[in-house]
Amino acid sequence: MSVLGKKRRLVVRSWDSLATVKGTLAARLHIPTAHQRLFFRGKELKNTYSLQDAGVCRSGELLTLSIAPQQGLSTTAVCIEALNCPRALQHALWQAKRSFLLGKAPQLAVDGTGGCYFFPDPRGVTVAVFKPSDEEAFCACNPRGPAYCTEGGWMRAGVTPGQSYLREIAAYRLDTAHFAGIPPTGLVQCSHPKLNYQDHSNKPSLKLGSLQAFVTASAGPAEDFSPSRFSVAEVHKIAILDMRILNCDRNAGNLLVVAKAECEQAFSLVPIDHGLSFPEALSIGFLDWCWLDWPQSKEPLDEETQSFVLDVMDPEADYHLVLKFGLSLKSAVLVKLSGLLLQMGCRSKLSLHTIARLIARDDFDGMDHPSPLELVHAQATALASEKQLDEKSTGAESGDAHRATPHLQSPSPERKGFWVHDITKVENQAIEAGVTVWDENGTRGIQKSSEQSGTDITDSGFDAAFWGHAERLLNDLIHTAQSNCK
Repeated sequence: MSVLGKKRRLVVRSWDSLATVKGTLAARLHIPTAHQRLFFRGKELKNTYSLQDAGVCRSGELLTLSIAPQQGLSTTAVCIEALNCPRALQHALWQAKRSFLLGKAPQLAVDGTGGCYFFPDPRGVTVAVFKPSDEEAFCACNPRGPAYCTEGGWMRAGVTPGQSYLREIAAYRLDTAHFAGIPPTGLVQCSHPKLNYQDHSNKPSLKLGSLQAFVTASAGPAEDFSPSRFSVAEVHKIAILDMRILNCDRNAGNLLVVAKAECEQAFSLVPIDHGLSFPEALSIGFLDWCWLDWPQSKEPLDEETQSFVLDVMDPEADYHLVLKFGLSLKSAVLVKLSGLLLQMGCRSKLSLHTIARLIARDDFDGMDHPSPLELVHAQATALASEKQLDEKSTGAESGDAHRATPHLQSPSPERKGFWVHDITKVENQAIEAGVTVWDENGTRGIQKSSEQSGTDITDSGFDAAFWGHAERLLNDLIHTAQSNCK
């Protein structure tokens, strides 16, 4: 029997009527018999037939089940299409498809800053969460009202509105070996009249967005529990994930608590909501990571966690994965930097708390108080740019090249109540000096000032110089942290 592309084994008898078969399917799939249509060899079977009357006599025959949509419901207006979904998410996708045809609608979440919809199964039980790209904060179709749909606004520095759905999917794919336990997340297209559209006069169009499996066994968010209820290993896996993806919004509300099957008193933490990860500008504050002041973050790593960080994690692979998902080169560079710092820190037996304090700022006073990792990024960029200028300005004094190197400042002025990294200012300074910069699309290019001419400087030369300086500066940073811990 085929149901939405998946075959299922069904044990029946040749003298069973089609009404009996449909009753069995209704109990297993929660699809009312009135909405079931059974076909055999291209011909629809009537309820008054027995299987034998319909010619279904041999074991292994294939029946096809189709769902008749609710009366008045257009199948062109209700649709879910998987574009890139993990197998673990496909069951929830099929369940949502069936429920839509039966007339059950997605429900908009009560809170949040953008469109977030709960998809039910045929019983009405939530099985997945959909976040459309055009309903994110500061996008045109945001259902939250004028406060969150004014174009040009930013939720967090370096996270472009309309791209959070990509970050949700990238976070799941970067969760190597599902170590942190992010629920299965994929890319889908969906249309439904209950979604928010600017023009409701036409039939609903397909919306691109992320679909994530709903955590049905959750006992609630971590903010409803004392942090002392969570094991050291559970807190460590969340901390490692947040440092790897540079999560800008790890509050206790987007950590779900699930009781472990072997012991009701033991809990595991399930991380969700990663739309504000992989920023193009590093401006994470200590308040952005709720676990940073939990005592578990200061405990040493166990053998399994240490092995994961040093042997399984691959910052270079993370770098390429970020680019694969269409995020900018700026984001990829920061992710690789953070991954290298995490590995170096763990190899030097630093606690995750100590490593995290090298990434996060102590406050939000902007460029006056950048984090140590922000300074490493700026210094490595400046040194690599200086090398380019030295190579390009043949015959020029090294002092002149040094004065031409832009002073790369870390964040940032305040814009309409939201922190925005002043990348434009940094890039303009770099362009004036004739050095390599990254454009808005994440494409690296070489810009020349009107005063300079000559041979081009290769991107590979800049990359090699940048990462060489970055690793040296990271090592210095780790040694300083070790000295401070003694």
